[in-house]
Amino acid sequence: MTLGEKIYALRKNNGLSQEQLAEILNVSRQSISKWEGNVTYPEPDKLIALSDYFQVSLDYLMKADVIEERFKEEDAPECVTEVVGAEMKQSEKQFEKLIDHQTNKLSPVYAGVTICLAAVIGLVFYGLLVLAAPDASKQMGESSMITLNGTALVLLLLFGLLILGIGLIIRSIRRIS
Repeated sequence: MTLGEKIYALRKNNGLSQEQLAEILNVSRQSISKWEGNVTYPEPDKLIALSDYFQVSLDYLMKADVIEERFKEEDAPECVTEVVGAEMKQSEKQFEKLIDHQTNKLSPVYAGVTICLAAVIGLVFYGLLVLAAPDASKQMGESSMITLNGTALVLLLLFGLLILGIGLIIRSIRRIS
């Protein structure tokens, strides 16, 4: 039994429509349809939500029922062992694919957070510099050849980085949703 078949059976056994299950899991009805058709797979957090809602283990959802099906056909135990091993490897690959997909979606978020942290650290460092050595801040302001003094340029740069980082985070989160 595939993951999609299991989701379908659990949904039907609990008398739920695709719309109802989608509402419970906070996904679209199309997502449920794709999961049941084995077109796509649920993200790890949705797998956990399915497991919790239907009160089944993640093992049940992710592992194929190959042993049961093969014994019904009265195949030799060696054949069962080979098939089970192959199916488990396939399930592991599917799960790894899900994790990789989720990680790739979060990479821009991590980049945005890193940029924001760098900007905040720079602002804190600059604030400490101004407090600890006011002469250094004055020197920086006088050394600039642009109409804006050096202090303003540093602050603009750091705030620009902060805005860039926040924008990257927001853009990435919208893409994930």
